[in-house]
Parts: sequence; structure tokens; C-alpha cells
Amino acid sequence: MGEGSVGNDRTGHAMTSRFLLDDLRSQRMYATTVADRIWREWWGPHGATLADVEAALDECLDVNDLPVTLVAHESGRFLGTVTCVASDLAERSQYSPWIAALWVEPEERGQGLGAALLGKAEARLRDLGVGTMFLCAKSTLRRYYAALGWELLEQGVGPHLLDVWRRLATPAGA
Repeated sequence: MGEGSVGNDRTGHAMTSRFLLDDLRSQRMYATTVADRIWREWWGPHGATLADVEAALDECLDVNDLPVTLVAHESGRFLGTVTCVASDLAERSQYSPWIAALWVEPEERGQGLGAALLGKAEARLRDLGVGTMFLCAKSTLRRYYAALGWELLEQGVGPHLLDVWRRLATPAGA
């Protein structure tokens, strides 16, 4: 397997050549770190508390479908995370579901980990029967998402002037 490609090991963990991708429900030891990264990057700057994020993340630990949080890890070290949610942008509540809060630790960036996390999130949504998925991001990330095959739907949405992206689910193995 090449770096960034995803398969399964003998225990059913999604893995690449150097890291594992798992549901947070099976890797709860990373919940505090995931909450911290989401809070620092997205929620804290807008007035939410870390406890608010922890409460929202608890939802991911108690359900069978959405929301779901995935983590990338290697040898007990947190590398990144992504979450699938029903709604991520109040201004576009008609769209659902969303891939949200893609985070890769700074020292791990540029190695295919973000693409692997997105791919695993897309596969999870596809397994739930989703035909179309969405995400929102800062305009500075346009080249990144376009290169991964996402279609830019709208620009400058909401008070943070976010881009809205869409991806049609592809059948498994396609």
C-alpha cells in the first residue's frame, strides 16, 4: 500500500503505510485532543468554550451513524481528525451531510494524511447510503479541495465568507 492509500489490517482498522484511521468510539483516548484542536481552530475564536466542544464530541461517541469522528494515529500518537455531521453551516441548512473539522497536526501536513482522512470520511458516508456530501472551508483552501475532486458550489457564504463544496459519492471500488 502506498502512503495515503487506505486498507484494513487484521483487526479491521483502516490503515496506510504509516498510520491508522479509526472511529473515535474505538480510540476514546484521543477525545480530549480532538476536542482541543476543534476548539482552538474553529470554536474558541467565536466564543465557545472547550466544554461546549467536548459536549458536542460526546454525541459522536453515543450514536451509530451521524455524527461520527475519525482519528488518525500512529503508535499512540494523535495525527489528525475529521468529523461527519448532519449540518455544519447554518446559512446552508438545506445541505446534508457535511464533512467538517478536518485537522492534521502541523508537523504531519503535506504527507497525504488529510486526503486519507477525507477519503475515510467519504467512505463512511457512502456506507450510510449518502449520495452527495458537502464541506465548507476558507477560500485559501480552494486548490486543496479542488485537487481532491471536490466541486466548488458557492463562495463567500456567511459571516466567515466560506466556500461551500460538494462531492458526489462514488461507488466502493470505483
